[in-house]
Amino acid sequence: MTEDALVPISLDGFMVFYALLAVVIGLMYWLLRRKERLAREQFFGQFAHSQLRMCPYKIGLVYRVITTEQNEIIVSPIWDGKLKIENGKRQRFAPDQLMPFDASRFF
Repeated sequence: MTEDALVPISLDGFMVFYALLAVVIGLMYWLLRRKERLAREQFFGQFAHSQLRMCPYKIGLVYRVITTEQNEIIVSPIWDGKLKIENGKRQRFAPDQLMPFDASRFF
């Protein structure tokens, strides 16, 4: 170490600082991911999984089935990726255009 350094700190001090910084960042990442998972579980817990359908073309888009008729399903979007959708427009699909809800993608 030179005497004219702004903050005299050893190499061990740098290593300890960066190790603690890595632990704090990892802990924050884990806590945020846990919070997101709990929010998804709570949101999807209010629906029966048999009432939900997924779009095979857009990952993360989940619909709630409103009515089922012979040749079509009327659905309303409720979840898009990481956000819930409020007051989504009702849409009509053929039964083969949507796939059943797969909880393993979200939990």
